[in-house]
Amino acid sequence: MLIKKELPSVPCILGAGLFLNISLATLPALGDEYQVPEISIEEEASELPFTYYGYPAALENAPYSDAGDYLRSLPGVDGKRMGGHGIDPVIRGQQGNQLNVYADDSMTFGACANRMDPPSAYISPETYDRITVTKGYESVLDGGGGSGGTVKFIRDITPLDEDKPYRGRIGGGWNDAGNIRSGFFDGTAGTAETQIRAMSTVTEANHYRDGDGNKVLSAFHNHSAGGTLAFTPSEMTELSFGFDYAETTDAYFPGAGMDSPESDNKTFRVKGEHRLEGTLVQEVRANAYGSLVNHLMDNYSLRDRSSNFLRVPSTSNTFGGEIEADLGIGGQALTLAVNAQQNTRDATRYRGTTSSNVTTSNSNLWPDVGIKTTGLAAEAPLALGQDTRLIAGARYDYVHVSYGRANQTLAMAMAGINTANGLYNKYYGATAETQAEHNFGGLLRMEHDMEGGPSLFAGISRSVRTADATERGLANNMMTTSWVGNTNINPEKHNQLDLGLEWSTQAVSVSASGFVDYVDDYIFYDSARGQRGVAIIEPTTVVYTNIDALMAGGEISASVRPWGPVFLQADVSYIYGENLDDHIPLAQMPPLTATVTAEWQEETWTLGARMRGTTKQTRVDMDAGTGSGRDIQKTPGHAVLDLYANVYALDPLEVSLGVSNVLDHNYANYLNRSDVVTNTVVQVNEPGRAVYVRALARF
Repeated sequence: MLIKKELPSVPCILGAGLFLNISLATLPALGDEYQVPEISIEEEASELPFTYYGYPAALENAPYSDAGDYLRSLPGVDGKRMGGHGIDPVIRGQQGNQLNVYADDSMTFGACANRMDPPSAYISPETYDRITVTKGYESVLDGGGGSGGTVKFIRDITPLDEDKPYRGRIGGGWNDAGNIRSGFFDGTAGTAETQIRAMSTVTEANHYRDGDGNKVLSAFHNHSAGGTLAFTPSEMTELSFGFDYAETTDAYFPGAGMDSPESDNKTFRVKGEHRLEGTLVQEVRANAYGSLVNHLMDNYSLRDRSSNFLRVPSTSNTFGGEIEADLGIGGQALTLAVNAQQNTRDATRYRGTTSSNVTTSNSNLWPDVGIKTTGLAAEAPLALGQDTRLIAGARYDYVHVSYGRANQTLAMAMAGINTANGLYNKYYGATAETQAEHNFGGLLRMEHDMEGGPSLFAGISRSVRTADATERGLANNMMTTSWVGNTNINPEKHNQLDLGLEWSTQAVSVSASGFVDYVDDYIFYDSARGQRGVAIIEPTTVVYTNIDALMAGGEISASVRPWGPVFLQADVSYIYGENLDDHIPLAQMPPLTATVTAEWQEETWTLGARMRGTTKQTRVDMDAGTGSGRDIQKTPGHAVLDLYANVYALDPLEVSLGVSNVLDHNYANYLNRSDVVTNTVVQVNEPGRAVYVRALARF
């Protein structure tokens, strides 16, 4: 089904299916056609109940530092802050490669073991046309893993008008929180058959201050550029070649023992799709990509240092591709997919007595860890009646793991250990060997539309997530405060049950959902306590173990237009986590989170107020002697007020301005980050009161 939407400037998130998060400008029921001048967008409505659709350059919030910062503005999505850049998204209490993050069908894995550069750090939201955020495991076609959810930043090939062979957007903003200055350009030109698209962004940020006026070392410089060459020789065929480059320099990370003077990503991709008129094969889609990441972190370029100078250059290279075909067999739709991916990560830490001689190797943090995955998937929607659908899917992934430098000798031996294998053997009694996994997953989901009432759904799924290079191969030798991956770690098996409903009218929208996720072999960021699979007792050292875990939670979203231009909306989410082996709370689970929004909407302007906050988190894992010790404290709750206004009448200019954290509240997100050098965990305070303005023009 296609829904035509004519929206002001940039729409907020459009909830498709279950989590219907009606935006400030899109109050009528999903499926109606509603008009506000200037923008016309057509997109396919989702059948997936957990999926949000939206346009990533939304004006309703302050300028974003990167895609992770943007994502955590969405209901039910959180993020970890370690500095001003590199916000690490969290969905359903899951992060890292528990989430699949795609940028125009390509995947990037960061090159920092401490996740200074999660995949979202290399994505500029303004240069994409659409975003989908799917919570939980809703399709076997989204790749292996992804137990917590899938995020897709999408660029469309949209035909140019015959009388206007170009289109584009240009915009920028300023934010008082760190004096952030940002700008972007996205333009397309060509003919009906061929078009060239060019994009560029720049963001400069100084240090911001928290609610108590204390400086938070959070400055960074970021710029990106890219282009796409697209061919549409017929209505049945599309082919495109793309390139993206993103670079972040002089990035401060107060939540780590190091900063990042340099980090960059180059991504190459080719994509194609062809629709056929045959009855068996109806459409074929294919893509291939390469993503090359270089990252440098040190403890002296951006901070004062008198001894123990450390430097870590690292790389993460990913190559992948997929072929997907839609089939029609006896009137039944079926999608088949074959995909392959190889990621290799390599990092060595060097030490020196001055900043000019940091050349002595003392840890192979990633000893050339290579993970190859080949996947097969099939999914089919089955109609069980006019109002009932059953979606069934199955997936198999073959995983092959290698360690290229596990026996490479280091120049500086610490505690008599001078190889990665020596470190693995010390903590686990095992060394790195070539490994293979055979991972099977699948799902069944039923959706039912009640006549004149809500839409209901229920689903069960099994998804398998293989360990990443850090969990299975990190070799950070710091004597009694080491951080060591487990070469024998098993993949996670997530067994999930999802239930929910969605109901909406012209004036009211309500949605609710809940899930339970029993995880066999949950990969647990743990302390060395001599537990099963760990050879020694050393609670100050981080290790990885497999445990049984339970996660459960839910979301409620409601919006109403009580009269005229007034619009009200509320979103509430909660995640519960339990370590079933140790009978303690699972670390790093977000507390109850809520957002309440009130707006006065007119055709050419909007005024709004938003209150966002959390309750106190009392379910914590703070003791490294009995658990991971990853939580710092029972974090107090907070409530933050934002005020904003959007003006759409200055054609072709659209302007947004506001004040975030109006009451200058001093607070930190409960989710914290760990330092790969010192193994300490920290919470970085969020910005205090800040004024911002954004502008966007279309041509």
